[in-house]
Amino acid sequence: MKDFFDKPTLDAELNKSAQRAKLFSYLTIISVALGFIQLVVGIMNNTGNLLSLFPFIIQTVISLVLAYNLFKYASFISKYEQSKDSSFFSVSLGHLKNYFIVFGVLFIILFSLILFGILISILAMIIS
Repeated sequence: MKDFFDKPTLDAELNKSAQRAKLFSYLTIISVALGFIQLVVGIMNNTGNLLSLFPFIIQTVISLVLAYNLFKYASFISKYEQSKDSSFFSVSLGHLKNYFIVFGVLFIILFSLILFGILISILAMIIS
């Protein structure tokens, strides 16, 4: 069995990782664009209102920050593979770290809201 840190295997895995990260960043940007079109059509048909703009802006900013970090990770990994300069590798891992930090904070917020909702429903059952 080949060692994972064997150079050709590591380079191939980094290349795959960069391709997938770039693909997901493009898909995220397309998703945001489709969401914007949906928002505009909803407002034009009077099925949406301007209050629906606020959650869309929050979702768009978060999605674009995630997509930006994935894209930069993929770009710097590609530069690292071409030049073998470790500074590109370090910068790419920094962008990947930022991606997971944002994702982790969002997960913690969502998990907290779910627990808060469960707590409120339990208290409502106890009180009534």
